[in-house]
Amino acid sequence: MNDNAQPLTRHEAELMRTDADIQRRFIASYELMLDFFGITLTDAHSGSLARAQHFQSRYAHLNASFHNYLRVTRILKSLGIVGLEHLKEQFVRFMVHEVFEHHMLPNTEQSLVRFWIPTCRRLEYVRQMDALVLKLSNGRRRVDREGPDGWGDEAHGEPNWATRLYDQKR
Repeated sequence: MNDNAQPLTRHEAELMRTDADIQRRFIASYELMLDFFGITLTDAHSGSLARAQHFQSRYAHLNASFHNYLRVTRILKSLGIVGLEHLKEQFVRFMVHEVFEHHMLPNTEQSLVRFWIPTCRRLEYVRQMDALVLKLSNGRRRVDREGPDGWGDEAHGEPNWATRLYDQKR
């Protein structure tokens, strides 16, 4: 939350998507944050995740640290901006299973559904995650995706999936 920070330009975002060293450093930073949350990246190519050996203490901390949920949203949006969408999608899928199937991290549920899933760019994927949430919660958690939600990827200069969906319904 730096008021003096300059917004990322399209040119800078494109550079980050095409520079192998920047990609490597982003993945290393992502792994560092995952470890802090009690998660490990098992395959950077596929983006698959697993619980870290020390997950219990880290999950307890994450579950009680609401201030980290906005940080997770920013991490996910950053992954998309630099072309690492597959890592974001795997994180979201992992969290859906942790929250709704394994009943871990219950305090993250609201952020997961309202903010983390919508950071994904592919509308089809978002719909799959919404359906998975409904299935794993035994119909308890319905996801309302009506109207623009404002959580799109501004660095690409395009409206997010919810805005496009909303505009199509008009």
